[in-house]
Amino acid sequence: MPDSSYLVWKLAGTGPCFTGSQMPKIGQSLPADQITLIRGWISNGAPNN
Repeated sequence: MPDSSYLVWKLAGTGPCFTGSQMPKIGQSLPADQITLIRGWISNGAPNN
């Protein structure tokens, strides 16, 4: 689920992301509301929509 999602870890700059840097690499990090949307998408099974 989203708390163990590598994608969420990379976007939020949290979790055990031992390689690379926070995403996006260039520019500012995503706003919290956009990360929340991604977390919801993952919780819903990450449908292809």
